[in-house]
Amino acid sequence: MVCAALALSAVVSVAAWNVRINHAGRILGPVIPVTAPTLFNTATADDIMSAVQLFPVTNSWNEDVSALPVLSYSDAMIAVTIANLSASRRYLDPEHDMNFILVDTTQPLTDMLMVDYPDESDQVNQNTGIGSYPFPTTMLPLEGWPRNSPTYTVQVARTKCSGDCHSIIFQSDTNTFWESWQTNCKSSFHYSPLLAWHVCVILYPIRLI
Repeated sequence: MVCAALALSAVVSVAAWNVRINHAGRILGPVIPVTAPTLFNTATADDIMSAVQLFPVTNSWNEDVSALPVLSYSDAMIAVTIANLSASRRYLDPEHDMNFILVDTTQPLTDMLMVDYPDESDQVNQNTGIGSYPFPTTMLPLEGWPRNSPTYTVQVARTKCSGDCHSIIFQSDTNTFWESWQTNCKSSFHYSPLLAWHVCVILYPIRLI
């Protein structure tokens, strides 16, 4: 009986050790594989992301600060921040422009030419300015879609981006984000710094070759 109890205890301990818990204490479900490039605004993407632990539980971004004391100069800091804003800008505005697409390690790599800042981009051959990244070339959403161009498909909208044109890819099975800036899809792809970060690395102006 003692041996059986010890064995059961060991099994439970190992199982508990492997439990995935998010920063709020919620037990995460099993990792859902990405079987094809998946846009952020889909039910499938919601399911995939709900099982992702973006940062370790002990990461500072996941710290519960609700019970911490307020800084003695908190009110002064807020007052200065408000005073530095024009009256028309004193409100909270959610960021609707950024989007992303989900891939996994089976996503073919795409050669990209860093038009600007190749020395500040990750995994770039500094002699050629070219790097290879898991960007789905036919389904890559750019900053502003669909909010700023609701009548366009993602394929059409990406040829009309005129702002910073960020693009973000999340590789779910490696927990890695890839981000580019000044992404140009109008003819050949090109980008500026391309960075990647293991939840949390980056990319920059680039061109798909």
